[in-house]
Amino acid sequence: MATKIQLRQIDQDSASVSQVVSWNGSNWVAGNQSLIPVTQFGAVLDGTTNDATAIQSAIDTVGYAFFPYVEGSTVSSRINSSILLNDGNKLFSNNRKFRLKAYTSSGSATTAASYAIRMEDTKVFDSGTTSIGAVEVSSISIEILTAGANGIWIRQNRRAKVDSVNLLGINVTTPTSNIAIYIDDDVVAGVEDGSAWNYINDFVIYKFITGIHLDTTYDTLAYCNRNLINNGLVQSCTNGVYMRYAYTNQFLNVSVQNSDI
Repeated sequence: MATKIQLRQIDQDSASVSQVVSWNGSNWVAGNQSLIPVTQFGAVLDGTTNDATAIQSAIDTVGYAFFPYVEGSTVSSRINSSILLNDGNKLFSNNRKFRLKAYTSSGSATTAASYAIRMEDTKVFDSGTTSIGAVEVSSISIEILTAGANGIWIRQNRRAKVDSVNLLGINVTTPTSNIAIYIDDDVVAGVEDGSAWNYINDFVIYKFITGIHLDTTYDTLAYCNRNLINNGLVQSCTNGVYMRYAYTNQFLNVSVQNSDI
């Protein structure tokens, strides 16, 4: 029987297009397109081998990293360094039970190497000469397994999407995993170039020092705005949600439990 899960893409006009990822008996397919799994680029998916180089190679070669999951299997992937997504790249599985285990280095909110996934410098403008495809992480669980390390950094992005994702910190009484999702303006002084219209949907965040952090570098250019955080649970974090100089962001159907705001 084919394994199916709905995935969505955001195009340049933010229209949602449904896709079905399924196994047709010989290949994984999305719509009419055959998908190339990360194993074709050297990923082992045994949970102990460092697959980071193979995953980044898949992204740089075909534009996406696809992790195949068969119900009841024990496959997972380990990374020891950060994965970079930009210019329309996607990272996803066909089932959010698939676990990406991150053993990146510890660091502050702005330490790039400390993140499992960085969604950087991708902007989709409504007008003008610059038009770059939106990045996406979907249908996957990400475990942060180094104390002081971070989950996903959405940096200087517009219309990035994180959908159907579990972000799991180290399961200890007092959280030691740093930030689950960081949306950062990081503008150049005097230049309108920030993070906006990003979409975080259908998520679980568990056991982080900070669950969701929205920030902007310059208070006079508050462009970390108009982000939509929808249908999620933030649980057992020291700080559930932290915002600084971030305006007109929407939180809809988000539950924050056993966490400060």
